[in-house]
Amino acid sequence: MFCGISGARRSLWPFALFPLLLSGCGSGSHQPLPGNPNGPSNPPGSTGSTSASFSVSSITPAAGAGGVALNTAIKVVFSSAADASTVNTTNIQVTDPKAVSGAVAYDASTSTATFTPSSPFVANTTYTVRVSGVTSSTGTGMASPFTSSFSTAASSSGGSTAGTGTAQFTVLHTFENTDGANPNAALIEDASGNLYSTTQYGGKYQNGTAFKLTSSGTLTALHNFGYPSTDGARPMAPLVADANGNLYGTTYVGGILCEGVNSGSAGCGVVFKIDAAGNESILYSFGTNSQDGANPPSGLILDSAGNLYGTDLSWNLHSTAYEISPSGAETILHSFPGGSDGILPYGSLVMDASGTLWGTAAAGGGTSACARGCGTVFKLQHTSSGWTETVTYRFTGGKDGGLPYAGLTYDPVHQVFYGTTRVGGTGTASDCTYDNQTLGCGVVFKLDATGTKETVLHDFSGQADGGWPRANLLLDSSGNLLGTTTIGGDLSCPHANGCGTIFEITPNGQFSTLHTFAGGSDGGVPRGALLQDKNNPSVYYGTTAAGGDPKCQTQYGDGPGCGVVFKLTQ
Repeated sequence: MFCGISGARRSLWPFALFPLLLSGCGSGSHQPLPGNPNGPSNPPGSTGSTSASFSVSSITPAAGAGGVALNTAIKVVFSSAADASTVNTTNIQVTDPKAVSGAVAYDASTSTATFTPSSPFVANTTYTVRVSGVTSSTGTGMASPFTSSFSTAASSSGGSTAGTGTAQFTVLHTFENTDGANPNAALIEDASGNLYSTTQYGGKYQNGTAFKLTSSGTLTALHNFGYPSTDGARPMAPLVADANGNLYGTTYVGGILCEGVNSGSAGCGVVFKIDAAGNESILYSFGTNSQDGANPPSGLILDSAGNLYGTDLSWNLHSTAYEISPSGAETILHSFPGGSDGILPYGSLVMDASGTLWGTAAAGGGTSACARGCGTVFKLQHTSSGWTETVTYRFTGGKDGGLPYAGLTYDPVHQVFYGTTRVGGTGTASDCTYDNQTLGCGVVFKLDATGTKETVLHDFSGQADGGWPRANLLLDSSGNLLGTTTIGGDLSCPHANGCGTIFEITPNGQFSTLHTFAGGSDGGVPRGALLQDKNNPSVYYGTTAAGGDPKCQTQYGDGPGCGVVFKLTQ
């Protein structure tokens, strides 16, 4: 089982299993991989029949769990399909010992019931979940009621130590070019604690790698990009995986030749697959048709039918949102013309509970404050006649931010979105000049469920708190947001504008800096989202595009240093 972010149009299993499969994975970019989604037939410490033909297979939070976040939704997975009419608040109850009000939803594709409380749980309280009266789709009843208990955290922060100065930073791997260089992407994790991602440069052909890193720090190159000539090259995005252990991703260039300005003889990028045995194949090469996009910078999301969704840039053709079928057939969901519609969708897509795709465009939107427009938030809804795009928010480049390079992070419990912008806000640091304009150093923002109402949670100064955030935010299991900035922090580091920071922010805007990169052995310039360890919620992983070994340098990389993989423990 791997940890990450996925979405589904036809079946929303990633959201139904969010607490089971994901360890705080952001709108970016972390996806579930192989394993049994149902878990053991009865978790330790729970009661219920182990011999009944229809029963509860697993529950989240797990039986006996402590420190559970107050905004947690309860997931109950049945051993087989349930009769949806019996999955309700009468048959699935939560007590403390008083009954807790809430709503129950059922996902038939994963046999999962989700209980969402009407208001957050109370801190330092033990709750009991009781499931009885639910029957299978064939009418088989449960042999006996199922019960399970958990305890909530001491406060809404879930016991976080952010801002206390106690976070411990450890480098797990330092890249040396031969094994890859300059990772820009987030990590995903499997059930054994192994980490997977990509590097943009380095490797055997100097065109990047896909790698596996064990918990002890041993790195294995799964694929060296750049050979043969039809192969992809220079991946910038994280990996996603299916239930069979196949990995999928994109490369920024490589593949067939096309007309992309940033491609030339390098090709316009590909969607690739690496099977469980380590064999790489090309699912799709961009530039195949005249309406196609090129240069995909973002990661993919995967639905339960095996379809992949992503975005690409194609500077002089068509920025697009696309779907790739398991057989490699491409469908253009939307072509971005720029202007008021937006263009250059750098960030990954995310899917909400209704199956709507959401994303950001880094430019366009019709605002003149930024040279090419300050960007948009958009949604793609699937109808009987195809996909319809709607711009829900246009950034002004002022206090609300501008140029959202990262995708959105979806909170399915509160049905809100979080994100960052690279510029905007009130910061006036000279280091935050963009296109010869001082536009601020970026913001962290929240959008309501409609995507139309924005609230700024933090305004970066470009100084100690960092600036120019580019990665998706991580919504961790405590309900807090963690992210990275690419500049600011230690302004004396080898990068003139600072080497970036790791930060945490609560949903109400309380901001803390967890780590300031020095640009030396600890790395610098983090561009990928963070990953929360699914077995230890106090541990987070990430990558930096620079720093590490100062002697390591690639032709196009950030340098000095080829980057690191790190662990942060709170």
